[in-house]
Amino acid sequence: MKVEVKQIKLDVEQQHAVDLATDIRKRIVGVSGPAGSGKTTILKQVREQLLYHKMQNVAFAAPTGKAARRIKEATGIPATTIHKLLEYNRPGARDEKGKALDPTMPARGRKNPLDQQVILVDEYAMVNYELHNNLIAALPRGGCIRAFGDVYQLAPIEPYLVRPNNGQRYKTPFQKILNEFVGTHLETIYRQGEGSNILREADLIRRGRMPTINDDLGDFHVRITDRPVDMLRKYVSQRYANGVDFRQIENQIIVPAKRSWVGTKALNEVLRLLLNPSPAQKLSLPRQKWDKDKLTIGLGDKVVCTENTYDLRDYTQRFDAWDRDGNPVLNSFIECPETKQMLNGETGIVTQIYPDGSVDVDFGDRTVEIPAHMNEYWAKEDTIIDVYPLKAIDLAYALTTHKCQGSEFANTCYVLNKSTVYNQSRQNFYTAITRATTSAMIFTDQLSLRASMKGPKA
Repeated sequence: MKVEVKQIKLDVEQQHAVDLATDIRKRIVGVSGPAGSGKTTILKQVREQLLYHKMQNVAFAAPTGKAARRIKEATGIPATTIHKLLEYNRPGARDEKGKALDPTMPARGRKNPLDQQVILVDEYAMVNYELHNNLIAALPRGGCIRAFGDVYQLAPIEPYLVRPNNGQRYKTPFQKILNEFVGTHLETIYRQGEGSNILREADLIRRGRMPTINDDLGDFHVRITDRPVDMLRKYVSQRYANGVDFRQIENQIIVPAKRSWVGTKALNEVLRLLLNPSPAQKLSLPRQKWDKDKLTIGLGDKVVCTENTYDLRDYTQRFDAWDRDGNPVLNSFIECPETKQMLNGETGIVTQIYPDGSVDVDFGDRTVEIPAHMNEYWAKEDTIIDVYPLKAIDLAYALTTHKCQGSEFANTCYVLNKSTVYNQSRQNFYTAITRATTSAMIFTDQLSLRASMKGPKA
């Protein structure tokens, strides 16, 4: 099949990025650029160039399911999560000798490398060292990784950090690729039209310059206030009257932290009373032992998944053949439908609450059936345990910036207060602002604004 490369006019920076990414003699290449700099265009061009040169073994991946879906929406190219690409073991999976496999370890690695020669990964700023190292280890002989992202966004959450002893700042995997391998930075912002003020103001923040304050730019507005919750209530009500509904998943309230009176836990209760005060049905959700806060959801509530749950079926429903000892037969796994999977960070609307306590959530591209209880296989003890997947559901009227990373929303409202100053930084501010495509409102006090401008400059 003959593949034609569409002729797209690129500037010198963009063409340099395409040339680097399509040079398969280079094992690892990083491309960083802010929103509007053309990374999506470059991704598409790189893939077309590789296909044109008969490089068929190309995979598209992202660190989260949300980011993978965004790739497909923006480029039309199917993408998968890095976890799925590396084939992390399914709960209950066994090797050919019947030994239980550790579900925290990938099946792909040095002894069983990936089939694809070129791996294109978007949102690499979110990739932590564990995932990065596993991906590098799984490359086949002569394999390449192309890492795309925005290095000025929030650093990934690491289970542990090894601080350098030389006084230098901790480097993320994406920073190391850009600094120690082959990397290039896109600086020019091209995207115009609706949302263009957001990109311009975000670029000022990225460069360490104060954004426009108390001047309504139409799609970008910073309001100085010591009463952010009162301002938020008023703003959300006004926007609802003008057709912008913050109950919907395309609009989002963003805050830097979970705790404090302007954290997600407190604001979600405030916003739920404002946006969905009298749902037709309610359900008290199970919580983790360490979580002392009770949570009730109702029909119409906006919720978020807080951890990856790749299979919501009972363990016994996942295989179509079993041996005499009650173990699943090798290769008898039944592929899990998307309506039985939910991924960390996905937001949706509660559409059904059943008498047995199970819940349907519309995540936009599919409705997921979340059971109140299910049986799961625990490899460590080689036994079946009870699992309550609704523990991984929380309210989502307000989300942290970390939880929103990798997502885009039409309209956002970023809420800052000095009580969350310990979570404030230029990376957090910049990441939150660049989630918006149509309008961004910021409520902040002077101290928080100054704190949110601290950090490394672009």
